[in-house]
Amino acid sequence: MVVANTPVVVEDQEESQTLVEGPVFTLEILKIISDSQQQHGLRHSDYQRYRGYCTRRIRRLRRTLHLPAR
Repeated sequence: MVVANTPVVVEDQEESQTLVEGPVFTLEILKIISDSQQQHGLRHSDYQRYRGYCTRRIRRLRRTLHLPAR
């Protein structure tokens, strides 16, 4: 994750005041996804293995965030 030190400037259209927000955070999503795909089955075109990985990952996220199961 990269943190930029430049502030975000948001202009309100109704009022002519400018609000300065905190720092901008960026993630290298494509790199993270590509690495996960290579590590969990897609390097060898094993789509079933990658599907299982994604299913387990989503289940862990739902459990952690206390979201209901589908």
